[in-house]
Amino acid sequence: MKRIFYLIAVCVVMMSVSGCYRHRYPYDKLAEADGLMEEHYDSAWTILNAIDTAAISSEANRAYYALLYAQCQYKQYIYETDDSLISTAVDYYTRHDDRRKLMRSYYYRGLIHMTNNAYAKSVSDVVMAERLARRLEDTLFLARTNETLADLYNRAYNVKEAINKGEMAHAYYQSIPGKERNALFSAVDMAINYAPDGDHRKSLHILDSLVSVIPGTDSALLSYIYGTYIFAYFYDKEPDKAVEAFYTLKRYSPEYYGDNVPLPKIAEVFFMNNQNDSAEYYLALYEKNRNIYDDETYYRVRYELAKKAGVYDSALENLERMATVGNEKIGRMLSENIAVVEKNSIGKENERNLERADRLLFVVLLLGFILTIVVLVVILLRLKIKYQRREIDEKMSSISSLSREISNLNNNVKRVSSELKNSNEVVASNHSKIRTQNALLNKQIKLIENIFSTHIQTLDILSKEYFEKKGAEVQTRATVLKNLEHELLKLSNKDSMKMIEEVVDKIHKNILTDIRTELPALTDKDISLLTLFFAGFSAKSICLVMNWQVANFYNRKRRIREKIEASDVPHRERFIAALGK
Repeated sequence: MKRIFYLIAVCVVMMSVSGCYRHRYPYDKLAEADGLMEEHYDSAWTILNAIDTAAISSEANRAYYALLYAQCQYKQYIYETDDSLISTAVDYYTRHDDRRKLMRSYYYRGLIHMTNNAYAKSVSDVVMAERLARRLEDTLFLARTNETLADLYNRAYNVKEAINKGEMAHAYYQSIPGKERNALFSAVDMAINYAPDGDHRKSLHILDSLVSVIPGTDSALLSYIYGTYIFAYFYDKEPDKAVEAFYTLKRYSPEYYGDNVPLPKIAEVFFMNNQNDSAEYYLALYEKNRNIYDDETYYRVRYELAKKAGVYDSALENLERMATVGNEKIGRMLSENIAVVEKNSIGKENERNLERADRLLFVVLLLGFILTIVVLVVILLRLKIKYQRREIDEKMSSISSLSREISNLNNNVKRVSSELKNSNEVVASNHSKIRTQNALLNKQIKLIENIFSTHIQTLDILSKEYFEKKGAEVQTRATVLKNLEHELLKLSNKDSMKMIEEVVDKIHKNILTDIRTELPALTDKDISLLTLFFAGFSAKSICLVMNWQVANFYNRKRRIREKIEASDVPHRERFIAALGK
């Protein structure tokens, strides 16, 4: 029984492994081919052709294969006309929101449409690829899409837009390390676009500057340059130089020069240079492999040759065919424009899908941002609470010191009061005026004594309450601190300060009255500082009562001293001595 169970388990494991292998089999090869695509597309092509397409079971792998196959075909100059395979990739990546692969799929489907002369469809797909490249910040595909759009606009005789897109492609290629050669080819493309726009001098200038730096071994780039020279000289009305450029092109590209310059255009150049036999030769070559795109030029040269030879029936016939091809081209362009409008609705739907994905991504990022802010707020609140606790403890320490100082001051007042009472008894019999003054002083001392006593009691009660609640929440302790600060405010109000000033004046022989009289420029804050200082308060306590920083106290005291020293008042030396150092 155990043996049977073991065999079943082994079979299940093997089937699972086999299933996983079948599912992953093509993906690893596809990924390998994708990695080789840019630099070694021939190796990628070998890998793709070795894959058994019947074994590709998953939709994702089928879409991936379709994309890579179309891309590799383009790399090898195999021009596919059927867009059904690559369309499966476009459909799949649209539904699964893989933007990078969708961008590539749109681009290569656009190239297939261009091969089929379906320019409206091609523009629509390439524009979608360009939009995705912009969202992905993919500079390479921004260069490629704009390069292709320049070609499409050129074919549609929209030279201005072709120039614009060509310049953009060139700028993108120049910004990409390792794509210097692509930048050179795009510069030639710009020269092609400038030539029919009437700016053939600029076209020739670009070509001349390129020829001077391109090594003679780079036959592909040089053949492309000299093929473009033919166009530039043609539009510059210099057929002899155009013919010379053609023979140079043949030297660099002896077998495939027709790929660089359409054969009817070569025939037209020879006709303009009065080399009719050569014109006939290249027209005959073209007839072996004609295409719709160049037929108009073919019939135009046929017409000119027949007219020059005096064969007017043939000339008229070719002229009519040229007109027919031209009309068909115009009609096709118009219908394609209608197709562009129709395609835009589809494009807009795709764009709406992308926008929905963008909104979803935005929501996710926003939630992440909000969560980060919440975490930061919590951290800051904790730091604030910690700081408040430390600040409260420091203030309570200062208040305790102030309470002790006020208590000492109260004791001193009581002592002075007692001494004054004894003095009153001694001098009472000698002078009634002194008795009256002393009675008034006793009354004032008693009053300030009561003020200090009340404040001391209140401060003691609040201090005890604070330290009893030391383990409580910060909010509770902050409430106690607020009450303490309220009591300090009472101590620092004008009435209390006036009473303290009167007592200080009595003790220090009217020093504050003299200061007010002789130094009227001093402010009320200055007088308050001097009052508390002469009353015996410490610098720390004065700052607590006046709600100053310690540095503020010393700076203000220093300024008062400087004012006194700079004056020539009668009691100058007395004031300086009272202030101390």
